[in-house]
Amino acid sequence: MLKTKKIVFIGAGSTIFGLRTMAHVIRTPGLKGSTIALVDVNTELLRLMHQLWGKASQYYKSDLKIISSPERQEVMSEADFVIISIAVDREDLWEKYDVNIPLKYGIKHHGENGGPGGMLHFFRNIHLFLPIIRDIEKYCPQAWVLNYTNPMTKVCSLFNRNSKIMTVGVCHQIHYGYAIVGMVLGNELGIPVEKRHFPFQYTAETVYYWYHTLPHLVKKIVDLKAAGINHFSFMQELRLRSTGESIQQHFYDELRKMPADFERLSREFLDIFGIFPITGNEHMSEYLGYCVQENYKQFDRYGLHFYGYSISKERKARQVSHIRELISGTKSMEELKNEDSEWAEIIMEGMTLHKDTYLPLLNLPNKGQIFNLPLNTVVETPAMINARGPQPIQCPDLPIPVAELCRRQLEITDLQIQAGIEGSRSKALQALLLDPTVTDTAACRKMLDEMLEANQNFVGNFFKS
Repeated sequence: MLKTKKIVFIGAGSTIFGLRTMAHVIRTPGLKGSTIALVDVNTELLRLMHQLWGKASQYYKSDLKIISSPERQEVMSEADFVIISIAVDREDLWEKYDVNIPLKYGIKHHGENGGPGGMLHFFRNIHLFLPIIRDIEKYCPQAWVLNYTNPMTKVCSLFNRNSKIMTVGVCHQIHYGYAIVGMVLGNELGIPVEKRHFPFQYTAETVYYWYHTLPHLVKKIVDLKAAGINHFSFMQELRLRSTGESIQQHFYDELRKMPADFERLSREFLDIFGIFPITGNEHMSEYLGYCVQENYKQFDRYGLHFYGYSISKERKARQVSHIRELISGTKSMEELKNEDSEWAEIIMEGMTLHKDTYLPLLNLPNKGQIFNLPLNTVVETPAMINARGPQPIQCPDLPIPVAELCRRQLEITDLQIQAGIEGSRSKALQALLLDPTVTDTAACRKMLDEMLEANQNFVGNFFKS
């Protein structure tokens, strides 16, 4: 009989990842009998999630032992897995600082993973993650870390560069790639496409359709393989599941016939570089300099959108109400079956049962799976899960110019890690001036000072004498 596992979830009060992870762990046979240790600084959400895990485990006969604490050190000892989904006032700070400060200096960008906003987001997260890294080393150094937190490449690289902790980054952005395929080929694949959700926009219904309804239909029919870095991955194969026939070129041909406002930036990238980004316009635009310069109105010309901050906050509020209704019995526990998987349970069960399992995209240190990207940097490729953990799958080289775009981001990541840990303004400035979204040194210096000053509570090491 296999030893039952201990799973620590830091950020268990996450109304998106927390609920989805719970909904699948409780129904995963290979994790039956596990100890679930929930951690969150929001004690009210922690209390609710503890209740929900307990009731759901009872309903689905999962035989889980549920413990919780706002202090992670109390529950981390001898954990097998540590799931992390944390942030600091995510939507408010994202809009107020990560987007609006660079906008003052002529950079209109998505601001989550790349560009000046992505750097500031990462600097705020460094002060959260370094103590977690030290605690994992102390209490459960053998544990695998499953990270959901953005900026994904940078957070996973922080683990990779500053510890020996085994870390995998898990991101669902490939769903958007499947949705693009569905929008282009849906009719001939027999998938009814709802045109009212075309093109993508940040409304609650459209986000759900692009990230849930449509990709789930498309995935049953086609297999999409991609590789690159997180939120900047590129289509390498597109095949029919029934026959294995490649439909990649056909997809490209049909894509070029779509209305001009459909994924304009991604289509232009395909025409120039010969490979298609599967992550969507908004995310890929964070890594490119030619679509975010406000003086040329590039952001608007490409039809890009800011993140739906208010929509996200409303969704979280609805999720809290949903959680309360599940606990009270107003809603049935059967509704948990409608939650999307974020793959944590697949990874953990595969390792626990020594069960070979394929996942389409995971973020892992590069051991040669993308040969023309630097070794030991964090890259995104398909992977197999087995008893030894996630094993990346070898992918074809990226086209040389595309690899160079990725390499630049990986070098920027290393500089930002050094800058954030050391509190080095000079290295932060270097990282910004390497970034393709930044075009003016004087403006960059002022922008950096303003970003750090506004976030002094989170990046205090930049102000030490």
